[in-house]
Order: sequence, then C-alpha cells, then structure tokens
Amino acid sequence: SEQHMWPLPSAEEAQRRVNQLHQAHHNGVCGPDEYLFAANEYCSTIPGLVGELTTMSDSKDPHSALVWKNRGNTHFKAKKFVAAIDAYHEVICIAVPDTELVGQGYGNISACWASLNKPERAVTAASHALRCPLSDRTRRRVLMRRALQYRQLQLYSQAAKDVRALLEMTVDDGPRSKL
Repeated sequence: SEQHMWPLPSAEEAQRRVNQLHQAHHNGVCGPDEYLFAANEYCSTIPGLVGELTTMSDSKDPHSALVWKNRGNTHFKAKKFVAAIDAYHEVICIAVPDTELVGQGYGNISACWASLNKPERAVTAASHALRCPLSDRTRRRVLMRRALQYRQLQLYSQAAKDVRALLEMTVDDGPRSKL
C-alpha cells in the first residue's frame, strides 16, 4: 500500500486545494516543485479524479492534452524539467482518464524527476504510469526508468523485479542493451 503525504480528501476538497496551490504558485508563495508535486498527488490519489481536475486549462479534450504534451516535450529537450513537469501534469489533468495519454504524462514526469535526481518522485510517477494503458514500447521505457531509479535508491529487489518484467517483454530492438 502506497503512503501519501495526507489523508485522502474528497473530490471537492481536492479541487479546492489544487486551486489554492495553483494560486499560491502564480503568486510566488510556493515554488513550482511544491505546487506540481502536491497537485499531482491530489490528482493521482483520488480514484476517478484524474481528468476531473482543472488547473491551468479549462479544456478537457485530447487535442488540448496533446498540445500540453508537446509543450512538455519542448521543455524537456531544453532541460527545463520543472516547466516540463508542469506541462505533463496538465496533460494528466485534462486528458481522458485511463488512456495512454495519461500514462505517457506520468511516464514523462518520471523522466523529469529522474533528470532532476529525485528518484523517489521518479519511482512514484513511473508507478502511476504503469497502472495506465501503455504501448509495449512506452511500458518498456517506464519499467527501465523505474528499475534504474530503484537501483539508485538501493532498492535492489524492486529493481530486479522490474528488470525481470522488462526481460519478459523486451524484443531485440528494445532497451536490453542498457541492462
């Protein structure tokens, strides 16, 4: 069972708190790291809430989610990882729930946290991604990333479990060379 930083709030309380965090972030009261992590935790800990919260965008359609994903990709390539997390978080909140796009958003957030040397957060995001529908290619990448982060945290049994799962599904063109 995963540990959360606070008791699970109602959907209304979560929406109110995310709105407060968003306002605090834009007023400079809390940094983007605190805002994004807390808002992401609220989105991800309440069953059925992902896709229901809105933070920076009023749109909830797949096209808008793809626009945010592309913004995140641009930030990631520019090594602006916190800005990328912000964009990918928006993908999670406005994409249709339980779709590959949500899983990709979490997977990309995991990559950002890994790049920021925050392995605990990278593992959490990767774990959320792996609960979503993903293509085999994306699932392999997320499993590899999570295994590497577990290794960094010296959680070798969890890393080994991910590596075994990865080897069971890896094909010749997959990430086997990184193992």
